Amino acid sequence: MRILHIVAGVPPGGGIAESVPALCRHLRQLGHEVALATLDGPPSEAALAAEAAGVRLVRFAPSWPRALYFSWQMLRGLPALARAADAVHVHGAWTFPVWWGCRCALRVRKPLVMSPQGALNPVYLKHSAWKKRLVGWLDRACLRRAAAVHVTSEAEREWVEAYCDHGVVAMASVKTGAGRAGARAGHAREGKNAERRTLNSQRSTLNAQVGKTGTGRIVVIPNGVEGREVLKCESTKRSSLVHYCESALVERSEVGGRRSEDGFDSTNERMNSRTNELPRDAARTRTVLYLGRLHPLKGLELLVEAWAEVKRSSLVHYCVSALVGEQEATGNTQSAADSGISSGIPTLSTNARMNSRTNELRPWRLVIAGPDEQGTLARLKAQAERLGLHFQNVETVGELDDSIIARSADVLFLDAVYREDKWALLRRADIFVLPSRSENFGIVVGEALACEVPVVMTDVGPWREESARQPVLGMTCCEPWSRNGAIRFVETRADSLATGLAEMMRLSDEERRGRGARGREWIRERFSWDR
Repeated sequence: MRILHIVAGVPPGGGIAESVPALCRHLRQLGHEVALATLDGPPSEAALAAEAAGVRLVRFAPSWPRALYFSWQMLRGLPALARAADAVHVHGAWTFPVWWGCRCALRVRKPLVMSPQGALNPVYLKHSAWKKRLVGWLDRACLRRAAAVHVTSEAEREWVEAYCDHGVVAMASVKTGAGRAGARAGHAREGKNAERRTLNSQRSTLNAQVGKTGTGRIVVIPNGVEGREVLKCESTKRSSLVHYCESALVERSEVGGRRSEDGFDSTNERMNSRTNELPRDAARTRTVLYLGRLHPLKGLELLVEAWAEVKRSSLVHYCVSALVGEQEATGNTQSAADSGISSGIPTLSTNARMNSRTNELRPWRLVIAGPDEQGTLARLKAQAERLGLHFQNVETVGELDDSIIARSADVLFLDAVYREDKWALLRRADIFVLPSRSENFGIVVGEALACEVPVVMTDVGPWREESARQPVLGMTCCEPWSRNGAIRFVETRADSLATGLAEMMRLSDEERRGRGARGREWIRERFSWDR
């Protein structure tokens, strides 16, 4: 099948610039002829990988007005591409490539699939609202005439229905757990036969067919997470474990298996650190990572405020535990309440109480990595300074391993990272955090879990609903955790975010790794392109 995908641009970064080329590449691997039409500009890593895999990348020079992503070349060249295709899949909204792509497909009577890619999020609709109201009739007309509308979550389905809620369109909803690559290949056949549906046994392919023009069908299918990167992360961790175990054996032979004064074997402590990329020191600096755009909608000011609260509360709780422990050691039976200490402290032995804060006693730092947008970085630095947090800029991922930098800053700011630097940064993390006010999907959550990094996130995207569908063997966690314990959901408030981070930080390295491993299996079973 010859499939034409159309998107306004694929610049370096995440989101649509990664997911659309990845879809094209996997469709090509299934044997389809795939072309990706877009405006010219620096391509993303995923776009280059798609082109290398045999996807035809057609780039049109942009023209004025740039705000609408207009192109005279696309105006002249896109009709021929649509005529040559068996199906047309358009991504996004509010841009010339979307409108013209839909027009070209409908004019030559080719099945049209539309993926808004989160553009109809009510939060985004408020940005430049008058412009979007002015051209909204164009997007609604395209949605009404599309053979299928693909969305990544139930929330996005509701956004589409609300956007088209004018009594003109009746949109049915198809909810499926079918594989992404095969499912989207099936979308290309939309509009050809209202009754025919086939299931590809190897790819779990859903073929959702549509009959009459004017009736749309919304297909809810999450984005795929790169399977090759899942395997890359896993193989890296295994290799790191081998090297680390060798180092641990050497260390044990040197010290004769002696235990430290606090009763913990130093060799075991080293073996409990995450991977070979991190320092093999029990007191190494742990990392909470945010990776994505520095944009007001990402809620990063909530994260900085929450981080200041976490740093303060960790010190207070440790001092309380130490004071109670000293009282017990000296035989002072005065209650915590009588001594002015909060009465909410659990009745535990001194060691147990101190160990419950194991990771909070060790150095932690927050790493915020991503391209700055709308002056967000300057505002975050000013906020950190106002809250008494020491921050520092780093130029490369490698600088994060510098012990002086790691221990001297509460918050580290890193510019946008791509390709191997991005995956190396994820593998270095102990916790991933996503404080967004709104997300269409949040594919970086899947990428973090694929690297066995547990997640603290606001309740955005499809992750809570997907977690509820997941069958879990053995331990099942309760709200506000995902069923497999890999994600701690929080409300979009600084205090809730601080609570979630503190709970995840209190877990031992082993407990976090276990939750991350369950998250990786979830991603492999539910979101892998190779599924």
